[in-house]
Amino acid sequence: MSATTPAVVAALDRLGFDVRRDELDRDAWEADCPSCNDLSDGLWPLRITEMVPGGPPRLRCISRCDERAILTALELAAESADVAALRDRLRSGLRLLDTDRMAVTEPPKVPWLGEPLLARGAVTMLVGREGQGKSMLGLALAAAIGHGGTVAGIACRPGRVLVIDAENGEAEIHRRVRGLGVKPGTLVYVEAERFDLRADLRDVEALLAHYRPDALMLDSLRSLAPGLDENDSGPVEAVLGPLRGLSRRGNLATLVLHHAGKASNGYRGSTAIGAAVDLGFTLAREGDDPHRRTLTCWKSRLAAEPPPVTLSLKAGEGRIAVTAAAPARSTPAASRTDELADRLATIVADRGVLAWSELAALAGVEPESGTAKRARRRAIDDNKLAARGRGLYGPPDRSTVRPAPVGGVDGRTVAEDGEQAA
Repeated sequence: MSATTPAVVAALDRLGFDVRRDELDRDAWEADCPSCNDLSDGLWPLRITEMVPGGPPRLRCISRCDERAILTALELAAESADVAALRDRLRSGLRLLDTDRMAVTEPPKVPWLGEPLLARGAVTMLVGREGQGKSMLGLALAAAIGHGGTVAGIACRPGRVLVIDAENGEAEIHRRVRGLGVKPGTLVYVEAERFDLRADLRDVEALLAHYRPDALMLDSLRSLAPGLDENDSGPVEAVLGPLRGLSRRGNLATLVLHHAGKASNGYRGSTAIGAAVDLGFTLAREGDDPHRRTLTCWKSRLAAEPPPVTLSLKAGEGRIAVTAAAPARSTPAASRTDELADRLATIVADRGVLAWSELAALAGVEPESGTAKRARRRAIDDNKLAARGRGLYGPPDRSTVRPAPVGGVDGRTVAEDGEQAA
C-alpha cells in the first residue's frame, strides 16, 4: 500500500465524504466509508490511523471493508510488487483489469455517436439486401454527424467521418454527397480499387492517423475483402478482429455494411460475423412501398435492444431525404409467425441442415424469443422444417412425412416427433 494518511484524508474530502480528526487521538481520523457507504446514525464507520508520520495508514471500517477496496474507491490503490512485475512480463496482448476498482465505481456511460446505432470503440454491422439503401443510410448518418444533427430520429453528436467505399462510383458518390447536404470539412471519402482489408489495413491506419475521424464507414465487407469465404469463421475473424481492435484503440465508431443472404434478411455467412460485432441492424423494405424501410436490431452488446424504426428514403430533384416515418399498421401476430416460418423454411431449403442458433440468426431473430419458437413450431407443423436432433434443423424428408389423418387426431409428423425426442 503506497497511499499516505494525508493523501487518504485529502481524497475523502475531495470526493465529498465527511472526515474529521479524532478528538482524543490526534494521530487518527474518522470518516464515512467510501467502499460500503455505511452512514450509521451517530457513527463514523471508517477509522484512519497514522502508524508512522507521513507513512501508510491503517484503515478499519465497522463493516469490515477490505483496505484495498477502500483505497480503490478513493482512486489511491497501488499494485502490489508481484502484480506489477507480472504485468511487466505480459507481452502477448493480455491486459490485467482492475476489478476491485470496477466493483466500487460506476461504469462509464455508453459513448454514443448516434444512439442506438453508432458508439465510440464499437463495431456496428448494417445488413440488407441489394437496393435496400444501406449505403444511403450510412452516408445520411455521416452527414448528420457532420452537422451534429438528427437523421430518421437518430440524434448524432458532431464529428468527422471517414468512408472507404468499394461499391459506388465517383459520380454516384458526388450525387449523394450533394443531395444529402454534407457539411464541408466533415467527411473524408476514399474510393477503393484493388484494395483488400486483409493486406492493406495499414493504409486504413494511415488515413485514421492523418484525419482523426470520429467514425469509420466501410462499404462493403464483400467488396473490401474480395474473395473472403464468409462461411468460414477463421477468415471472417481475420478480417473483423483487427477492425474491432482498431475501433477500440482509436475510440472510433465503425460501421460495416454487409449483404443479406439470399434466403432471408439475416446477414450472409458464418455466425462468426455476428459474433465479431458489438451492434447489428438489418435494413429491409417495408411491404410494397418503394420508399419505406424498417431498421431492426438483431444484436446490441452495449445496451438493451431498441425497438424497430420505420424510415423513409426518397431521392429527387437533386435532394435526398432520409426521415423517420410512422410505423405501418401492425401485422397480426399469426401473420408474423407465418412469415417467419416461411423464412425459416426458405433458409434450410437453400443451406441445408443448420444449428438453431445459426438458423435464427440468418432469419434475423433471437433464437430464444417467443416469436422465433412459435415460427419454428409452425414450420414443423406445416411440414416445412424438420428437427434433426441435437438442436439441428433442416428441410423435411418428404418420404418420412405422414399424411394428416382424416378426422385429425393431431397431424404430427415424424420430424416433429424427432424434435420432441431431442
